[in-house]
Amino acid sequence: MSILFGVRAADGDSIAESQLRRLALATGRYAPDGTCVQVRANVGMGFQPFYTHERSKLDAQPAMTARGNMLSFDGRLDNHKELHEEVEFPDKAAPDSEIVLAAFDRWGENCFSRLAGDWALVLWSNANRVLYLARDHAGTRTLYYEAAQGRVRWSTHLETFFVDSPAHGIDEAYAASYLAGLPFGELTPYEGIRAVPPRTSSASKARVSRESSIGHAGNRESRSAISRTMTTGSTSSRFSKKL
Repeated sequence: MSILFGVRAADGDSIAESQLRRLALATGRYAPDGTCVQVRANVGMGFQPFYTHERSKLDAQPAMTARGNMLSFDGRLDNHKELHEEVEFPDKAAPDSEIVLAAFDRWGENCFSRLAGDWALVLWSNANRVLYLARDHAGTRTLYYEAAQGRVRWSTHLETFFVDSPAHGIDEAYAASYLAGLPFGELTPYEGIRAVPPRTSSASKARVSRESSIGHAGNRESRSAISRTMTTGSTSSRFSKKL
């Protein structure tokens, strides 16, 4: 499993490559193939590859398009041939990350429902100034995030969140779920750190973030989903249920 990590700073702030290199130290022992980082204005992405199949070696990440969209992708696209044809990508040997970026250019966030396989991703839409964090339907690959004071941090591993913020309290809701034998959902053992649920994309724009469920491309009927609207930096959250 490759490692995704990064920071989207508050509007008006910037990200230095040195900040990302510092975050990378937390997970360096899991990254035998090195660390790559990419910075654009107030968004910085890091990628520590772990190559598990031949096509994964084609990837050079974080990947960026001419439009300024940026992507870190951990996983495998089982339908890469079909997507390659649908987006009419010119390079027949294109890696999965480039196919995902081309799919996003064509379908926007609806592209996530078309990605069949085992994956987690972080995608920055430069035109819309939106950060997406998403996982596949099974959710076998982890992806965590923390949103506070206008800043969003994310990582495949929880260790990353302790590099600059060594103190995190125990999340009481997680502890209660653990003792009661209930599902954890998006909860983690630590306050303020959440998991992106399977079959879900979390979109963050400026000071507002939201979550939506990812449906199967071949199944367009409405699905039951929990969506959350959260004002970054505030302790209050509003929940609504769509049926």
